[in-house]
Amino acid sequence: MNNQTKNLYGYHILNANKCQLDKDYSYLHTQLGHLANKVDMGQIALDDFTKNALDAINKSNAFVQCDRICLSLIHPNSKTIKVFSSANSSNLKENKMAKNYSCMVREKSSIMSTLKSDMRIYADINDIIKSYEGKPTQRSLRYLAEMGVKSGVTIPLSEFGLHSGLLFLNSAEVGAFSDLRPEDYTILCLLKIIANNILYRKVHNIASMDQLLVEIMKDLEESNFFQVEKFAQTLENVISKRFDGYFNLSINSPKDMPEVLFNDLPLCYLIARTLEVGLLKAQADISIDVSYVSGPNLNHLRVDCYGVGLTPSQIELVQSLSFLPGQKFEFGDKKVSFINDVDLVVENLDYSI
Repeated sequence: MNNQTKNLYGYHILNANKCQLDKDYSYLHTQLGHLANKVDMGQIALDDFTKNALDAINKSNAFVQCDRICLSLIHPNSKTIKVFSSANSSNLKENKMAKNYSCMVREKSSIMSTLKSDMRIYADINDIIKSYEGKPTQRSLRYLAEMGVKSGVTIPLSEFGLHSGLLFLNSAEVGAFSDLRPEDYTILCLLKIIANNILYRKVHNIASMDQLLVEIMKDLEESNFFQVEKFAQTLENVISKRFDGYFNLSINSPKDMPEVLFNDLPLCYLIARTLEVGLLKAQADISIDVSYVSGPNLNHLRVDCYGVGLTPSQIELVQSLSFLPGQKFEFGDKKVSFINDVDLVVENLDYSI
């Protein structure tokens, strides 16, 4: 069995001055760049990535003969790998590992060890199967062999240090990935970037969240005035649609809450994002306290969210998602606070501008 590990990005940089792309590789770069843009723009379904990528490769006369691309999810602290998107060429038989196929893997398996490297290449699947002599062959390996897969490359994908997926490329030819050229590694780099982007969107459901907000906003009257009842209704709507009953919300506020100038939709968006980021450690019951704080120079609308704790990297992510001017954060044990600059509503003043 031929195993290799290389730093994809470092290898590309070191060889960039020697690598001149011919028209076929230039065409493939363009097509993969176009695919990345379509993913960013939401113009294709995320689970259509493998089919589009496989078509682009096999129409280019560049790279290697690729007959299968598979994108799989590994959730943190789980030993289950689940296929999110998978496509086979006509050179292979029926796809036995299509979307939603899953399998359990051992902690010390070669697949899990790949997560600690940059990639893994095998030249002949029969070499791996022979290593199981006298033992039952792992089901996924058996399916690959039955489909006609001979060789492959496995690329680990990660999300904030938590290994969240694997990208598999396979060929019906023995040794197809054994002698990759510098320009081939640039293709793997591009595929890894696109796949990581898709996993980020899948794990954090960015497109779906944006669409939910658009749908909810259609039913709301435009208002720059913050009202606790409206805020609670909007937030509960967003959370219930996004998380399908996973969270129970209780929203509390003082009875003498003054009316302030503040659009609550960006805040609802950010709270939902925070729950997504901290989902693994979040409690099922989330309590939110809304309060008004009067200061000498600025007034603040404070929203304390109890029941969700974040790691340092997750805190950094939440802060980067904010686009409200003057918004501040406080992070504690199972608590995230959003402090927003607001103005009191003054009667008979025109707020239309």
